[in-house]
Amino acid sequence: MFFLLLFFIIALYEFVSAYDVNINTVEDFEKIGLIDRLKNPYINVFLMKNLDFFNVTYKSLNLTNAVFDGNNHVIENIGASLFQYVFGNVTIRNLKLDSSCNGALANFIYLNSSNCTIEYIELNEKIEIECDGNCIVGGLVNQVVLKNDSSLTIQNSISAGTLFCYNCASLSGLIGEIDSSINSQVYLNFLENYANISSICTNQHCKSSGISNLQSGGIIRIDNCANFGNLNVTLGYQSGDAYSCGIVCCSSELELYIRNTQNEGSVSSFFSFGISNYVHNITLSKNYGTIFGYQVASGLFQNAVFSEWVENHGDIESEHSCYGIGINCHELMYYALNDGIMKGNNVYGIAYNVNKAFFLLNKAFFGKGYLVMA
Repeated sequence: MFFLLLFFIIALYEFVSAYDVNINTVEDFEKIGLIDRLKNPYINVFLMKNLDFFNVTYKSLNLTNAVFDGNNHVIENIGASLFQYVFGNVTIRNLKLDSSCNGALANFIYLNSSNCTIEYIELNEKIEIECDGNCIVGGLVNQVVLKNDSSLTIQNSISAGTLFCYNCASLSGLIGEIDSSINSQVYLNFLENYANISSICTNQHCKSSGISNLQSGGIIRIDNCANFGNLNVTLGYQSGDAYSCGIVCCSSELELYIRNTQNEGSVSSFFSFGISNYVHNITLSKNYGTIFGYQVASGLFQNAVFSEWVENHGDIESEHSCYGIGINCHELMYYALNDGIMKGNNVYGIAYNVNKAFFLLNKAFFGKGYLVMA
């Protein structure tokens, strides 16, 4: 009986223990897709050397139930996403990418009752892409979908270079779009975008941001993120809802918590915001960049429920309305400082509508306007 139990334990360990793979060449990397995943349901992949895919026709691999550790090595000249689909429980870390392909790390991440962590990734990108008006483009990851108690953590990663898209629906320096279910959780921590992002938008529904665009869903927490790149959207029409945000743009009001973020890049679009358009709670966040919005320009946000310790030091300009901090704060605004130069037909030094406010300081210069119209 003892030996039967011991045999069972050994067999179970062999089944659930991960299969280790060392990658030394481009050929080794391409063989990841040939691993028998029925026999080896969990794998650990270790990149042992830098890889150069110059003159290599690479077909993106799928990655599931795996740990991929780049060991701080570089993968360069890759003409497609490193991974086409990422699903299951996956960790990707310690990797440097030099790419001319959008979604350089992953095209699509799908999480269904599973967890994904991406950390310590450095991306240098030079991307030009033309779309049909519906595509979702991110420098690091194009699109993420979370279902049924899943969680996504992306942290300690950097994007740099240039990103241009003609007619994109959603465009961002790191993650093109995150769509999460109401019972899922998203954590974006210590992310920085240095890439200059520009687009020509002929579709009347487009979003661009430094870090990510958010579609819908559960709890989303953004901590210690920054945008240093310039965002410029040129419109191919006279009206619509083209949004640009220094950190994140949302399609609707979400349970979004933003803490200790800053924007230093210029933001120019039809509706432009230094940090985000919709946010539930924004704390300890600042804008230093120049914000221009043809219809609306705001130093930090459009709508918030709670706003605490926020500052705008950038210049704000609009052909119509501009706001030093935000348009609406539905519950409480506690300490807000604006000292940027403001130009527009309707100028609000802090906000248009605030339910309760304490310690609002406006040092902005403008010819005429309002501190708060409540």
